[in-house]
Amino acid sequence: MCRRLFELLNCRIRERVMFILLALGAVFGSSHSAAQTVPEYSLKAAVLYNFALFVEWPESVGEQITVCVIGADPFGAELDALGGEPVGSRRLQVRRLGRLAPLSGCQLLFIPEASMAILPQILSTLDGMSVLTVADSPGAAQAGVGINMGLQNARVVFEINLSAVRRGGLMISSKLLRLAQVLHD
Repeated sequence: MCRRLFELLNCRIRERVMFILLALGAVFGSSHSAAQTVPEYSLKAAVLYNFALFVEWPESVGEQITVCVIGADPFGAELDALGGEPVGSRRLQVRRLGRLAPLSGCQLLFIPEASMAILPQILSTLDGMSVLTVADSPGAAQAGVGINMGLQNARVVFEINLSAVRRGGLMISSKLLRLAQVLHD
């Protein structure tokens, strides 16, 4: 019985390690063929996790980093798999919000394309809050979102609006900045 439990735990740990390695490969230059076999939102969920790892979060955040998705959720179970993962000394939590739900308690907010119509309202609600906004819609970074993801040759690429990130009182690691196209408002 104990041996079977150990094998299951070992398998789960291996799965998480492989997931994280795949995510790192997607962000930091994976091989073209490996990235092609992974669905788009599996890659983007892993990249979201890596964004959380490469942000300096203020002490006021507390013990958890909460990733929120506002409106239609393109991730599904891919994002749920990240719940409980470590982010430094904190743990990741996942929440899904309705389009007009309060945004308090979110540290990383994913804004899907279907919610871009209310982007000005979202950004004004977040004014002065330490929230990293992330989207995957053309022009999102220019419109004030902190990080905008896209797919290019089956790899996740991203642009960072440094002014938007800094308005939220957040600092992004230079390692992440080197991999991005950096924009300023």
